[in-house]
Amino acid sequence: MSENLAAINDIVRGAHPWVSLLQKEIGRIIIGQKYLIDRMLVGLLANGHLLLEGVPGLAKTLSVKTLAQAIEAQFRRVQFTPDLLPADIVGTLIYQPHDGQFHTKKGPIFTNILLADEINRAPAKVQSALLEAMQERQVTLGDTTYALPTPFLVLATENPIDQEGTYALPEAQVDRFMLKLKIGYPTELEELAILEAMACTNPKTDINTVVHPQQILDARKIVDQIYLDPSVKRYIVSVVLATREPARYGLPELASLIQYGASPRATIALTLAAKAWAFLQGRGYVVPQDIKTLGADVLRHRIIIWQVEIRTNRLVTEVLAGTYHSVFKGRGIDFEAVREYSPGDDVRAIDWNVTAKLGKPFLKLFREERELTLLIVLDLSASGNFGSVQASKRERAAELAAVLAFSAIKNNDKVGLLLFTDRVEKYIPPKKGRRHTLRLLREMLFFEPEGKGTNLHGALHTLNRLHSRKALVFVISDFMLPAGEAEDNAFHALALTRRHHDLRSIIVRDPRETLLPDVGLVSLEDAETGEVVQLQTASESVRKRYEAKAQEQARALEHELKLRAIRYCTVSTHEPYIATLRAFLERSK
Repeated sequence: MSENLAAINDIVRGAHPWVSLLQKEIGRIIIGQKYLIDRMLVGLLANGHLLLEGVPGLAKTLSVKTLAQAIEAQFRRVQFTPDLLPADIVGTLIYQPHDGQFHTKKGPIFTNILLADEINRAPAKVQSALLEAMQERQVTLGDTTYALPTPFLVLATENPIDQEGTYALPEAQVDRFMLKLKIGYPTELEELAILEAMACTNPKTDINTVVHPQQILDARKIVDQIYLDPSVKRYIVSVVLATREPARYGLPELASLIQYGASPRATIALTLAAKAWAFLQGRGYVVPQDIKTLGADVLRHRIIIWQVEIRTNRLVTEVLAGTYHSVFKGRGIDFEAVREYSPGDDVRAIDWNVTAKLGKPFLKLFREERELTLLIVLDLSASGNFGSVQASKRERAAELAAVLAFSAIKNNDKVGLLLFTDRVEKYIPPKKGRRHTLRLLREMLFFEPEGKGTNLHGALHTLNRLHSRKALVFVISDFMLPAGEAEDNAFHALALTRRHHDLRSIIVRDPRETLLPDVGLVSLEDAETGEVVQLQTASESVRKRYEAKAQEQARALEHELKLRAIRYCTVSTHEPYIATLRAFLERSK
């Protein structure tokens, strides 16, 4: 084996010189960003695609363009926008009247290096058009499948700070990227060098070709031969398995934070990336440090964590914990029952009304209330699946419920959950503890309801039947109630619940429920009833009538809640909610 290892080392050293030439040539234009340049070369050698995430102005696009020029590769750039179509990327069949035939027009994906700029600006169906190309290196147009040029590499960029008008990448597509890179700012010295080189009206970005595509393909064959010791193979597998079963690998504190671990594709990607990294270092074998160097880049986009728990826990810890405790700190002494007076009892506790009625003295008995019970009534009706920005109404409602639940457990209170649609879908009795709250969180986010409609009256009737003792109740809903008797019953149930419990309501809204964009003729479907109507949004009068009707319905809802003295606040899917929620709780003092 030592002879084979020596041989592969010699082969790597013989093929390696072009690496330093390429790095040096790219470095003439791209100052700093060694992390980005090295990972681009890893993707090139390992035949893996890259997802680049960083704020604007960090030379992501320029780096990709420079790499393509330096290796004499075909380069195409596609700016992803909300109106982009799949055919704009992969191509389409065009009918030619003069011969009565359909002719293939290939899209920009037929290139060596494709830059998908701001990939999260386009809707999911456009992003998914890349799936076949990224995995199979081919594109199907009509009945014909076309092979893509080799090498073929997709480098996609996304901006992490501007989320307005963006679409989350489908998990299936994210997993196709071998590496996800977090691009950071340059150092002070690097930025001074950037200033010297680029602070002019016509900066020089000419690049020389130092490598040819065939050299890349030859290097890939060598990468496949790089030696991987059995112990290193086991190390790679253990790292990936630890993302699925962290407790088994001595990380029990991470078990509740990870929703899904990395798939076997991560094992393959980490292996290939480590081999490519060894080639870049001039070695014919992989060492454990190679795995550590690239592990975060390979795994960061493949591990799905409980984002809602982490975010809401932080908000509770930093912002809301004190507010919740000061508002809902227990009600002190609570009346429990009466009993007949016995000699020695405190005469100050005599209930004179009962004594007068029964003709003999009775005492009031009190129970000292040390803790609260928080009950969350969460609407899962189909209308909650709507969302025009980053989050749906259901996701925002679940996050609000999670904030309240974590606030309660930090206050050592019990938390219960009632999920409803046009029926009571699930009820979880109140308990204490973080494990219980995590269970509630999973149900809020991933429970699949059977019903589609909204029956708030039935949900509150069930709640009042199950809980005779006073509790703190939050109803979180978009309050899109069926008109007529069902709506009247819902408001009656709210008023009845307010008499028995400390009731608060949170109304979740989306901006598109009030303001229609000018996008021409659209079909709108009622998610709960299936009714479809068509609106011509190009008409300003139609948009104004739509807005007026929505505002009228909102005012009517607020009037009914105020009429019954029910405290409420309104939260939108497109705005930060924590200040609104805090102010709402503060008003409850």
